Amino acid sequence: MHWWRLSVAWPCSWGLPSKEIDGALGTPQPTLPDRESVEAYVIGNRLDDLQQELETGHRQQHGERPTSGWFVGTRQKQWDKEHAQIDRQVEQRKEHLRSDAPEARQFRAQAQQQYGAEHTAWEKARGY
Repeated sequence: MHWWRLSVAWPCSWGLPSKEIDGALGTPQPTLPDRESVEAYVIGNRLDDLQQELETGHRQQHGERPTSGWFVGTRQKQWDKEHAQIDRQVEQRKEHLRSDAPEARQFRAQAQQQYGAEHTAWEKARGY
């Protein structure tokens, strides 16, 4: 038997199918981000979700922004004023999540653990 045929059969002799080996070795290494970028990413996602939720509630309660009819300017100003409260609430939540409050610290720590777990799972799949 030639040496190149042995090298092809070698991974299968361990009992692992070659597709499984190719899959484990072919997955790219997830980046191990620094703490600040993980926190910024998770806080940004949370704020986007909050903004969408508040805007949906605002539209259900007040409808779409008025564009025509009597006193349209007055109604638009009122609608805009009430909609601006959403931006203030999101900004307050952003400040809170970046603060040293116990809830905010716990939120950021959980995010870091989640991203660290993804890297650990990748290492286990690769056999490190």
